[in-house]
Amino acid sequence: MPEATDVVRAIRARQQIKTRTRDAQGRVAATPLVATEGLPSTRAAALADGVTYYSTGLNCCRGHKAARFAANGNCSACLKERGPRRRTAAEKRKRVDDNTYITGRPCARGHMAPRRFSNRTCIECERISRKADSERHKEARNARARERYENDAEYRAKIQAKKTPEWYERAKRRRRERYREDPAYREQMLAPRRGRDQRNQSLKSNYGITLVDYQEMLSAQGGACAICRCQSDRTLHVDHDHKTGAVRGLLCRNCNRGLGCLKDDATTLQNAAEYLKRWL
Repeated sequence: MPEATDVVRAIRARQQIKTRTRDAQGRVAATPLVATEGLPSTRAAALADGVTYYSTGLNCCRGHKAARFAANGNCSACLKERGPRRRTAAEKRKRVDDNTYITGRPCARGHMAPRRFSNRTCIECERISRKADSERHKEARNARARERYENDAEYRAKIQAKKTPEWYERAKRRRRERYREDPAYREQMLAPRRGRDQRNQSLKSNYGITLVDYQEMLSAQGGACAICRCQSDRTLHVDHDHKTGAVRGLLCRNCNRGLGCLKDDATTLQNAAEYLKRWL
């Protein structure tokens, strides 16, 4: 940068002059602007002379005929006007904490929720987006967890060690509280029970059969109990071996309870049959 001449020093001195206009009450009505007299007419000349401002004599895009910054070519009057606008916008915001604020207006999706200072994003929109991402990757995440549980013995032992009776009690308590306080969760839990899906899910989880398998067994038995051969309007119970879990047939309520009371012992059942025969 060349050494400043007397002319450049005079120009810099004029740039420090603050011209203020005041209203009738004596208050400042306009923001001080930079004097344009004696400034270079081009940006290249201002950079060559080491001057902060230059003036083209033309209006900017907002109609200001003011000095411009040699560093970036921006209008100095536009910069002065942006300051009050930014302060006004900041005053309209109400700080909630160090990270969020509220504007009193809904976001693009209609949420009256706080927004973040960092990206001006609505917190409710962020929550919905995170939930959607979690649901989208839920199956892949669960598949990875199941694969690790099957192949990693150390991880499997760690998970099983956590499942103490106290752990099960805490999980049940949390589910009961959520069921009582969250209407959406309660409806989600009750909806399957009202239809066919819950029956199919119950058969799968308890006996390892589907509703189609159940219908085939019922047709093979003629729609009647496998022991008493009586047909009932009620749904027949699935009888299974409590030791192996193998399904044996479909029984009515009384026959199913009778086997359970006699503990599925064939000898006890035979003794009961002989006992009854003596009194016939």
